[in-house]
Amino acid sequence: MATTCLLALTPCGRSYSFDRFRAMNRREELPEEAPLWGQNLIVLQMASLYFWTAFDKSGTPFLNGDRLEAIFNWGHTKRPIEPFLAVPGFAMAASVAVVAVEYFLAVGILVRRLAKFAIPAGLLLHAGFYELLPVSTYSISMMALYLVVIHPDVLHRFLDRIQC
Repeated sequence: MATTCLLALTPCGRSYSFDRFRAMNRREELPEEAPLWGQNLIVLQMASLYFWTAFDKSGTPFLNGDRLEAIFNWGHTKRPIEPFLAVPGFAMAASVAVVAVEYFLAVGILVRRLAKFAIPAGLLLHAGFYELLPVSTYSISMMALYLVVIHPDVLHRFLDRIQC
């Protein structure tokens, strides 16, 4: 909840910020441009979170699949992943994939050229977490935070297109 509030209250650089909404209701002029330092800090925090979670998972207990298999067994009843748990090597492959994607996201959301690949990868990762693991609030919060990774001009153009 805290990250969603920070996202809503941080200047976003365009007309969909909370500050602009308040100013328009008071019939005040407020430029559409705003400082983006708050968003940059949130993106840096996300990158740090991805790096340290991947670093924490880089040991043998996670990479050999044991920890992930235990998490799946603990949190699953009649979920779509159950048939795959019986496949030899599935937990190990999934563990290595999660760590690789998290290391990629730690860099990809910071580098503008990689962001077009990192954003869909991160959204898919968290959609998978949402569906397969008992971490739904975390997954939804992280997906919402991807709004700050998207450049404000790109997001503004997209919102203008879907509103017409």
